[in-house]
Amino acid sequence: MSEDPVAVAEAAIGFWNSKDRARFLAQFHPDATWSSAIKRQVEGGEGLYSGREEIGRFWDEWHAIWNELEIVVSEISNPRDGCVFAWGALRGEGMTSGAGTERPFGWVFQIEDGLIREIRAYLTREETLDAAGLSE
Repeated sequence: MSEDPVAVAEAAIGFWNSKDRARFLAQFHPDATWSSAIKRQVEGGEGLYSGREEIGRFWDEWHAIWNELEIVVSEISNPRDGCVFAWGALRGEGMTSGAGTERPFGWVFQIEDGLIREIRAYLTREETLDAAGLSE
């Protein structure tokens, strides 16, 4: 397993896109957290999924409603130790409707000892840059 933070983030994204749930979850520290931008927006609070089991539930929830769901990264960098900034979009096709969509999304990863310790997803580039310490 790579210790390079960008390589760790890219591997997780690749496993998400190839629908390899087991290998995706293996990229996470057992006590990792995922903060969902959509869950924060809808429910308020931190929108957290804690630990591999809950992150697996997050995977299941998203993959249950999308036939195709791809993370498309247009920009990725390592602005500081252990931090990865990724900007791009979520591209999907609804399971029942078949309707396609693409929405801008950003992610800030915290990598520790070659594993993802935290991911926070964001709906705007500005929020993502701020979270990564890259405000323009």
